[in-house]
Amino acid sequence: MNNNTSLEQSIVKRLSEYRRLSGVTQEELAARIGTKQPVISEFERMMNSPTLGFIERVANALGVEIKIRIQPGHTDDIYGGS
Repeated sequence: MNNNTSLEQSIVKRLSEYRRLSGVTQEELAARIGTKQPVISEFERMMNSPTLGFIERVANALGVEIKIRIQPGHTDDIYGGS
């Protein structure tokens, strides 16, 4: 697994957890962004690599904002490296 995949997985996992904690079903989320429930299921299971645009649509539909802080010397924090 490369670093990009780890970052993607972390974002998708957090969005999925937030959706569940908010009581939003996959069907409801799909309707909010104009897609079908299986697309949300595949997104949450990381079946395909989501585009940044799709991630943004999901975040907006859930009412959350994704912020990534980039600081020199802190790559372990971003990627969970050793």
